[in-house]
This record gives sequence, structure tokens and C-alpha cells, in this order.
Amino acid sequence: MQQNKTWKDIWTQKSANNQEELTWLKQKLQSNSTTEIGDYLLKLNGFDSKTGALNSGSIRAFMEKNLAPKLAGCESFYDVGCGSGAFLYLLLQVLQDKNIATSYRVGGCDYSEPRVRIANFVFENMPINPCGGGGR
Repeated sequence: MQQNKTWKDIWTQKSANNQEELTWLKQKLQSNSTTEIGDYLLKLNGFDSKTGALNSGSIRAFMEKNLAPKLAGCESFYDVGCGSGAFLYLLLQVLQDKNIATSYRVGGCDYSEPRVRIANFVFENMPINPCGGGGR
């Protein structure tokens, strides 16, 4: 018989809290492997299911076409329900690639503390000014 899992059970299993994954992520951040980092963060946020898979390439293409032109004058972004920070990370990459600005004030919040820890880890060495957020 299949056991029902709670939201917390599912998202706890998707955590990148082991040292091996954090070491891998740190290496990818140092080598600026945008696609691999974006795909990994999307996976942590649950966008890897057979019915709802997204990848960083499709997200970046959408952002380049639809968001970047409208955000050219913005200096700050806040993502409610940011999870691991995948969308903020990819948006910052798109805007930096287009030389729209070099520094942003970025923040986010999420219910999942493990996701927020990953987002903090990803953004700690990026050219941003954190504007708060966190778990619950």
C-alpha cells in the first residue's frame, strides 16, 4: 500500500544539505556554470517532474523575451516563494548578460528553510545587495 507523504516529507527529501552536493554546487558557482546551476536549483524547487519539467534554457529564453525588456530600469527584485532562488538566479544572469545593470538589491522568502539556506549559499558571492527574507 502506498503511503501518503506530507509536503514537508517531499521537500525534505529534495534538500541539498549533504556536503557532497554543496561541494558540487560551490564548484559550479566558482566556474560560473549557469545552466547546470539553474537546472539544479529548478530541480530542488520541484520543477523536475515528468508533468512539469522546466529547464534553465527555457526559463532564460522566456526571461530574455518577456521580462528583461520590462525590468531594465529596476534596481531591486523580491521573490515570494523563492525556494532555492532558481528564478532570481536565472533572472540576474539574463540581466547581467544583457549588461542592463551590474548590481541589484535582491531578496526572497520561502516556507522551506532548506531551500532558503541553498538560496543564501548561491547568492552569498554574487554582485547583489541582499534585502532580507528567509524561512517562515
